[in-house]
Amino acid sequence: MRKGNKIMPAGPGWHANGETRLIFGYWSLISGIIAELLYFPCMLALRAESKNSCYKIMFWISLVDMLTLLCCCVFYGIGLLNGDVYCSRPLWYFFLGAYGLGCWTASCLGCLTLVCNRLAELLDKAKFFNYVYRNMPHAINNLTVVILSTFLYVTLCAIIFLEQNSIRRNKNN
Repeated sequence: MRKGNKIMPAGPGWHANGETRLIFGYWSLISGIIAELLYFPCMLALRAESKNSCYKIMFWISLVDMLTLLCCCVFYGIGLLNGDVYCSRPLWYFFLGAYGLGCWTASCLGCLTLVCNRLAELLDKAKFFNYVYRNMPHAINNLTVVILSTFLYVTLCAIIFLEQNSIRRNKNN
């Protein structure tokens, strides 16, 4: 935002540009708190049934969901009640966005893990998840492939990146 000929820096001066959203802010805050309170006993029930692997995975998903509710309802509601905009607290909202994205990614991973777990159990292949290597050369081979393929792909990406920059510099000259 411009003030005269200067750009206004991030900070408290931006609060004047924000607008408090009381109804939506309270709705978000209160519904988030209620959801957290109702979710907690469900988590305890999942934890009590943790003998089965699918319940362990569902407990993980519920834990991530509770952390996500904290971000997407509670903190968001507080921001709406304060009339915050990104520039009023850029570092806070940057980390809050990264936190929300991390929670969403962890939730997606948990759901995919649960689907794989259920499929394996339905197909009576649960032993696949409990497989223990008894063949040491096979285990060493698998570990070597993982380490080398990661190293080689990182090297390949670095070379492509350097070549791409070289081509751009040559085009500009």
